[in-house]
Amino acid sequence: MSRISDLRMSGADDHVVDMFCDHLKDQLTLSLDGGTNAFTVTLTSQASRFVRTIHEFRDNRGSVSGSHRVWDGHEPPPYRLFESQSMVHRVTMLTFAAAMWNDFMGYFPSLPVLVQLSIVSGPYDSDFCMSDLRTNRRLRCPALRTISLHKHLRRAEETSVVSRFIAHGVERKPGPLTVCITSFQLEGPLELFAREIRVLVDGVVVRETEQPPESDSASSV
Repeated sequence: MSRISDLRMSGADDHVVDMFCDHLKDQLTLSLDGGTNAFTVTLTSQASRFVRTIHEFRDNRGSVSGSHRVWDGHEPPPYRLFESQSMVHRVTMLTFAAAMWNDFMGYFPSLPVLVQLSIVSGPYDSDFCMSDLRTNRRLRCPALRTISLHKHLRRAEETSVVSRFIAHGVERKPGPLTVCITSFQLEGPLELFAREIRVLVDGVVVRETEQPPESDSASSV
């Protein structure tokens, strides 16, 4: 099966997770997508473009029916996909459906090489607001350099809410960060963002990073 370019399974277990990680070489892209009835976890090798997908169903109460137990987001998922060091240590790009963020957050260890995070709302969560994203559990991604935010409907968001999520929803090393916003506008002063944050709205730069003030040069003797 390692030579199959696109492989999809339902009701995965730890054996499937290990097999998928062995099939995919080098750096990985991870995508979590879904809504009220089902969700998918998709891993893509950036070198070979091979794809491995796990599909799970939700029951009418909003919990997830795995192969071993029902998962409702309050305990670790029924397989250790998000704890596998051979996987998470190679993920450089991560895309989250906004509807999945609150359930999955807290089950990832540190993602040490993640540089790009995308959070996307779609038809499953058309009423989504940034304030819905939990910040009491952080995504640890020390190398993060870009956050992309996309909303299904063009509804404005308060700058204070977006800046608060960036400050408290992710844990990263200090340094430049680009925030790319698509399909919605910001309301409020852009100065609420930290000085190292660059902001783009629909591809247009609306705020550049602020350079720290230069220290006074030493006086000559």
